[in-house]
Order: sequence, then C-alpha cells, then structure tokens
Amino acid sequence: MLSSDLKKEFKSVWVNNAGLNGHSTYGHLILIKDYISKIKPKIVVFLIGINDVGRKDISGIDERYLKAKMPLYMRVLKKSELYNLFTNYRRSLKAAEFQLTDENMIDKYLKGDTIYKYGSNDNPDLVNAADISLISNYEKRLQLLINDCKKYNIDPVFVTQPLLLGNTVDSATGLNFGNIKLASGINGLQYWNILQIYNAATKKIASDNNCFLINLADSMPKKRQYFYDIMHYTNDGSVFVADLIYRNMKTYLEKKYPQFIIQPASREKVQIKKF
Repeated sequence: MLSSDLKKEFKSVWVNNAGLNGHSTYGHLILIKDYISKIKPKIVVFLIGINDVGRKDISGIDERYLKAKMPLYMRVLKKSELYNLFTNYRRSLKAAEFQLTDENMIDKYLKGDTIYKYGSNDNPDLVNAADISLISNYEKRLQLLINDCKKYNIDPVFVTQPLLLGNTVDSATGLNFGNIKLASGINGLQYWNILQIYNAATKKIASDNNCFLINLADSMPKKRQYFYDIMHYTNDGSVFVADLIYRNMKTYLEKKYPQFIIQPASREKVQIKKF
C-alpha cells in the first residue's frame, strides 16, 4: 500500500521491507554496513524502539545475521526457494503446536491467562530498562546509524514505536491495558512509560541531526482492532501505519526530492493507461 501510493506521486519509487524479527539498533548497524550500503537507496526508514528496550549488548537474534556467524541453515535459506518453502511450512506447524500463531494474543489473555508471556527471554532487563546508561547507549547507537547512513549518502528517517499497552481501557471488554502483567515483572503502563523514554531519545537524536521523524507512537490509537498482540499490527493496523507514513513521507519527499514529483498531467496519463 505504501509503495503503490507513493508511486502515484513520485517517479522511480522502490520500497522494500528489510525488517527482521527481533532486530534492534545493534542489528541495524550490521544491516546498513553489510547489505544496505551495497543497495544504496536514497532513504532508509527506521521504525525502532521496542527491541532496544533493556538491551545491553548484541543478542543472539541480532548476532545470527552477522555474515561471519550466520548459521549454515540461514545461508541455505538465502539461496534456496525450495528449502525456504519447507522451512516456513515446518515453522507454521511448530507455531500451531505451541499455540503461537498470529491469533489475537490479547484475546487469548482475556480467556484466562494471568500473565502476558513477553519480556522474560527477549529483554531480560525490562525492569531496569529506563536506566540512564541504557538510554545513553541507545542514543549513541542512533547517532552511529545516522553517521553510517550519511557515510553512504543515505537519508535516514525515523519512526517512533507505538504499543497497545498504556493507561487505556478497551471499550469492548473494559480491560485496562495498563494493568496487564508481563512475564518480566512489570505491567502494561510501566512498559509503555519505559518505551516512551526510548521514543523521546529517538526524537532527540533525530532533532539534533535534523533528520525527518514520524511520531507514530503518539498518533496510533491503542485499539485491539490495530494490534494482534502488544506490538504487532493486524491487517487494519498495517493499513493505518502505511497510510500515516505515506502522508508524512509525501510531504517530506515533495520538499526534499521535488525532482521526483510526477506532474499532474503525467499523473493523469498514468491513471488513464491503468483503466
């Protein structure tokens, strides 16, 4: 949706999703150096925050994408479509067996789970995640990302991280998302407040470096319609995010890259051809 909408307004548009499950700014620094620098896009959009909360160092999730440490099976996955198909099918069966499929996990919580099982393994230091040293190191990694992008003539754009949790009552059930208990030992409101500290750091570093920022965290409604768990989007949520980023990017691109704007007359011809 984002790609198709931008293509109506601008020439030479190519949008690719380079997001990797669990990736933090540690992983993004590797991704920029090892891959994105070779592709040389004009713009990279970073939706960041959630995977950096409480992160003290590079984790196994980020580290496994290092070329030198990439497991053999991942190297094969990069080369073989057949092996990709088999692996994804096996993963889907395994996910269904352990009830980890993309159903609405908040609904699952309402059915009787007393603790929302997030945060015990992925981010072991969520309780102390607002420590000033962790925030400071996060800001340093953001600065490194910006420096690397500029080194490769890439324009970095930042998007703050939204979350379903917070001091919000679900209209359908009466559940206060701030009261949801996480396995890490904190509740939903505490987690949202911590994430907002990271979002504030993102805003600060983006502002200091005159980088364009889209404040998705404060713009996205906390509705179960938009989230299938505490952070990942449903189809409706994905449409909302794509539309919001499109509207912000359109304004930014018109100012920064006017040479790529499709003139109204040309735009009309393109639409006629489609019909």
